[in-house]
Amino acid sequence: MGLFTSVFLIFSYNNIFMTITPVYLMKLGGNQFLVGLQSAIFLISAIGLRFFFGPLADVKGPKLTMFIGAGAFLAAGILFIFSSHVWEVFFLRFIQAIGLAAYFPGATTTVMNGAPEGMVGRYVGIYRLVTTSTLLFGPVFALGLIAAQGYEVYYLIMAVVALIGLLLILPIHNRIQPFNNNRKYRHSLTIENFKGTFVIYFTTFVFAIGYGLLFNFTILFVTAHTNISNPGQFYTLFAIGGIIASLTLGMMSDKIGRLRAMTFALFFLGIGIGGFYFIPGASSLFYLSGLFTGFGYSGGIVISVAWIGDSVSQRIRSTALSFHQNCIDLGIAFGSSTFGIVLGKFNYSPMIFACMGIGLIAYMPILLHSNRKIDRIRSNGGDFSGSNGEMDRESRL
Repeated sequence: MGLFTSVFLIFSYNNIFMTITPVYLMKLGGNQFLVGLQSAIFLISAIGLRFFFGPLADVKGPKLTMFIGAGAFLAAGILFIFSSHVWEVFFLRFIQAIGLAAYFPGATTTVMNGAPEGMVGRYVGIYRLVTTSTLLFGPVFALGLIAAQGYEVYYLIMAVVALIGLLLILPIHNRIQPFNNNRKYRHSLTIENFKGTFVIYFTTFVFAIGYGLLFNFTILFVTAHTNISNPGQFYTLFAIGGIIASLTLGMMSDKIGRLRAMTFALFFLGIGIGGFYFIPGASSLFYLSGLFTGFGYSGGIVISVAWIGDSVSQRIRSTALSFHQNCIDLGIAFGSSTFGIVLGKFNYSPMIFACMGIGLIAYMPILLHSNRKIDRIRSNGGDFSGSNGEMDRESRL
């Protein structure tokens, strides 16, 4: 419970800054280009830093990187109180990128290492439930606080949130045996030991492309084609669908296998995005699409995290999960940039969403055909023999 509370606070902090920083940057005299630039700095920095913090968590244990990440968020929250220039915001977003890169892979690894045998998917689902629920309250709370008390009080509260999240890490034990030397660790980071994860990483990338489309262009699409007064309701419904998926699909993947559960999530994401084609003529489908896409995307991420845990040695889990998070960020960036060009050229045509939905559903048989043998791996807590990622005989079905 201490870990999940820390995760809730730190993830709330991160989501709130994702929402508020563009507004604050504009207040300091920035423009749309600078808003995009700070987001790019944050994203690219986090991707690069994970190549350091993922291996560090495997060598020293995930508790250390969680502590570093929460400390970076705390430091940035305090320094934001004194910020008054655009360049300072860029520098502080880099510090927060350290927090993003260090904290979350370590937290996910800790959850998976502490899950009882056969219940990894369920515990990852609870973890994602905690992270997804922050979307329901965090941004609304922050906007209200700023309106009532101003930015200085807001940044002070965010620093306190990060401090509490950091203190809750202290009693957590490292449930992992670190490598005795870096040479042994580097020997384990071979392509052979990650071979079973390639299709998982690519599938995660595919899910993230859909997320990039939804979170950047839903409001613009709905505004252009409907009379819905508050398109922001989509994200509330997306979060509700994600909570439902976190409670169900992780557990389902423990029972029926990761591969079958993944195709189930892929179907719902495809149907939800493809349903945008009909929204201009039937606005009520907007709400159903919000639930379906949230269910499909969040469920797919839950399953992919648990699947990564099944497929690599426990000794390199944090590194594997860092690569997984990079696939998400790269997919979001790719989806945002690609669909930004296409939708702008075709004036937010509903056919673009339909094609994306059809593409996701068409990927289902490809996924099933390309990686059926991995479906034999049921949730076993990631128990492997040795550090080279080979499964022992009892973990095979």
